[in-house]
Amino acid sequence: MADRVTLSYAPIKRDYFAWLLHRFFRNRVMGWIKLILLAQVLLISIALLFFAVTSGISPGQWPVVTWLSAFFVLLCSAAAVRQWLFWRKFFRDPNVLKPFKVTLQASGVHFKTGLADSKLKWESFTMLEENKEYFFLPYRSAKNLGQPIPKRAFESAEQQAQFRTIVTKHLN
Repeated sequence: MADRVTLSYAPIKRDYFAWLLHRFFRNRVMGWIKLILLAQVLLISIALLFFAVTSGISPGQWPVVTWLSAFFVLLCSAAAVRQWLFWRKFFRDPNVLKPFKVTLQASGVHFKTGLADSKLKWESFTMLEENKEYFFLPYRSAKNLGQPIPKRAFESAEQQAQFRTIVTKHLN
C-alpha cells in the first residue's frame, strides 16, 4: 500500500460550512439541545419585546428582563447579518469554488486550492474525525478550526481506507 493519497475535487458551498456544523453537532444530542435552547431563548426574548412595545409602557419603565431580551435579540441579529455579509462576499470570489487538490504523504498534507497553496506537517493536526459525509483534520494551534475533506473526493472505499491508514499512522 502506497504511503501517498492524492485527491482532487470541486468544492461546493456546503464544504465551507462543514467544519462549523461538525463542531456544533459533534455530539448530535448536545448539538440539538444547544440549538433548541438558543431558539427558545430567542423566541422568549422576541415575545417579551413584542409585549413591551405593544403595552404602551415607555422604554424607561421596561423591566431589566426586557432590556436583556432586547440586547439578546440585537446581538443575535448583528451576528447573523455579519455572518451573512461575510459569506456573501466570500462566495463572490471566483477562486473559492475552483478545484481542490489534497495530497497526503509522509512529510505532511499539501492543500492546493484556488485561494491557497499550503504544506502542513502532521504535527499541525490533532486527530482524524469523521461523519458520514466528511473527514475532518482539526488544527492543533486553533481548536475551533479544522480542514474538512469530503468523502465524495475519494474514488473508492479502498482509497478511503488507505487515507485513514496514512492519517492514523502519522497522527498517532
